Amino acid sequence: MFSPRSAAGSGRRQQQQSRAAARKSVSGAANSLLFSPRRTPLSARSTPTRVQNLASAESVHYDVQTFGSSLPVKVMEALTMADADDQISVKVDESGWAWMVCGERLIIWKICQTAVAKLSVCKELQLPVSEYSHTADLVAVTAATAASLETASAQSVSVVAVTTEGTARYWPSLAHEGKYTETDVDLGDLCNFVVAVRGGSFVLSSVRNRLLRASADSSGKLQWRALLQGQGVLSGIGRRVSSLFGILSPPANDTLHAVLWEGGASCLYTLTSSSLSKWEMDDSWEHQLLSWDARRALTDSIADAIWGSESNYEEMKEGANVVYLDMKLSQAGVVVLAAAWHPSDYPCVSYFCLVTLQDSGASISDHFTVEVTKYNPPFQSEDTLQTTRLLLPQSPGSTLHLHPRAGVRLLHGDQQGGAT
Repeated sequence: MFSPRSAAGSGRRQQQQSRAAARKSVSGAANSLLFSPRRTPLSARSTPTRVQNLASAESVHYDVQTFGSSLPVKVMEALTMADADDQISVKVDESGWAWMVCGERLIIWKICQTAVAKLSVCKELQLPVSEYSHTADLVAVTAATAASLETASAQSVSVVAVTTEGTARYWPSLAHEGKYTETDVDLGDLCNFVVAVRGGSFVLSSVRNRLLRASADSSGKLQWRALLQGQGVLSGIGRRVSSLFGILSPPANDTLHAVLWEGGASCLYTLTSSSLSKWEMDDSWEHQLLSWDARRALTDSIADAIWGSESNYEEMKEGANVVYLDMKLSQAGVVVLAAAWHPSDYPCVSYFCLVTLQDSGASISDHFTVEVTKYNPPFQSEDTLQTTRLLLPQSPGSTLHLHPRAGVRLLHGDQQGGAT
């Protein structure tokens, strides 16, 4: 998950050549991957029937085409001059802002701009020193004022970049690249996500699921405080009573896999190895609405969907491994990307699954759907699985995308029944 620097003096990160080659080239058309959704919702308390994987009757090819205006010159130069062992990562925000991390360089620009406008909105920032490779997941932008980020100018856009160790560099205005403050944030562990939330503030998270909310004071320096989780939200009452509110204390060994901000509802979602949590946020406060036990509810249902027809299913279920990788919001609900494998399978493959949960606001319904995709590559390691991310268009019936580091996989179908 984290790539430490190579020995002092090299200035380069260690990275497998296969990943570097994949980054440098654009792969051809991906295969179409059909999935067969479960047509009847599952209940966490019921025994689901196994999903039947239907084979594709014909192959479908996809064209990769350019979108919007050309990339800024700074971005093209960085890509051209990058060495094979440079780790490059990119994120595109729904507001139209994009940023690329290449070595210790951070380039931020606004997509779909005219040639003249791109000169003023494309900025290069210097990232703080780190023993680990920098990544776009640890960068976030927000509007410093009440202005919407979609229409904000570079003058009113604020940027934060955090190292894996927890050094946060904050630029109050993107228009002034050389003016920033630096703060050491105590996460107690390695930082893995940074997201912009309400009130010009940010949420920083650690691998072990510690969450901090950071915002700038009048001097431009970041101040931070911890988000209360589990029993801390309902201080003074017991675990049994707090569970009635749908909020449980996180396990000590919990690992955070995804953080998602839904600006329309002002809600923050987190997905760990054991639970799905949700916070309601305002400009200056937050309130945890739920912490849903995903491991208890989903593991058996996912195992049943894959191996449920096996004669020795009850025995196999005990050895099945299920991990959660990513999540996105759709019109159908909260979609969780999971992967499962069984060490006794030969060959041992990874089954990628989509779980659609019904979010009623303050609770997650016990009725959900499990879809086993046709994408089941050979199992390599759990770390390899954790690099896979989900792209999910908002409109139902659209193509879904899984993008491991080596390419993009397309799953063509809809989420509301039937493969297409």
